[in-house]
Amino acid sequence: MPAMALDLVTMGHALDALEQRFLRGCTWDGLYAHQNRFLNWWRENRDHISLLEGLKSFASTDANELNKFLTDHGFEPNFTPLGPDGIGAASILDMLVEWVVSAQITTLRARQLPGHDWSIFPAFQVPSQGVILYEVEGSDSPLVELLTKSGDSLWIMMSDKPRHELDLALRAQDILKRPRQLTSSWDGVVVPKIDLRLEPDLSWMLGVTALQPGGSFVVDQAFQQFRLRMNEQGARAKVATGFGMERGVMFTLEPLQIDRPFIGFFTQKGLRLPIAVFYADFDCWREPAGSLKEL
Repeated sequence: MPAMALDLVTMGHALDALEQRFLRGCTWDGLYAHQNRFLNWWRENRDHISLLEGLKSFASTDANELNKFLTDHGFEPNFTPLGPDGIGAASILDMLVEWVVSAQITTLRARQLPGHDWSIFPAFQVPSQGVILYEVEGSDSPLVELLTKSGDSLWIMMSDKPRHELDLALRAQDILKRPRQLTSSWDGVVVPKIDLRLEPDLSWMLGVTALQPGGSFVVDQAFQQFRLRMNEQGARAKVATGFGMERGVMFTLEPLQIDRPFIGFFTQKGLRLPIAVFYADFDCWREPAGSLKEL
């Protein structure tokens, strides 16, 4: 299965830049559940974002200036032209860490799918002095904390793939909040080397609205560029997130697509008792052979 990634920090940082430059005193509102889940996360954590190092932001009414900010820091110029009343902001994270003790180059054997042959991957081994291992409540996989010279940490936990990038990001926060205890069941850790370049789909942020007494601005551009490398020396993460907004744009809601098998049932007036419950898989998706009366 393909890799996935999402950085919420640069998303919140970019909205902070928009608010500080153009939207002071606004109220943020989402159209969809994912948008409101993110906005709630941002409201709870924006004070912590302001304390982080390695973050830069830039806000402007000119897409060319915003794209120059991106290219000056090694990212692609993803902004399209802003309208006459358009505003935009970009946030960049650049974080480099070195392991607190030297790691040894090695390899790692893993099955990519159950029942498949073993594959060999380049990896590195961190000795016990450079790692802390925890047992986490509610998880059958240990939580790994890789220690760095700067005092920062990189955390790793084996897990099933989340359904959505936002679920991934919020799961990470949930893992850190769970009770945990030290474990000595392993001696160090072997970690695959990583070279990751993704552009997480932020289309689910389109339509987020900043409400002001004199009108509103609506997100009509949203993108993220996510890069990560990890080897025996350390790890580096570089992320750029950008949002463009237009004044008074009416965002048209799309119809919900029932494009997966579904459960259905009936109820009768005044009652909440499910009747004729069904699960419609693809095998019954077809034009009915007759009218409803003929059933």
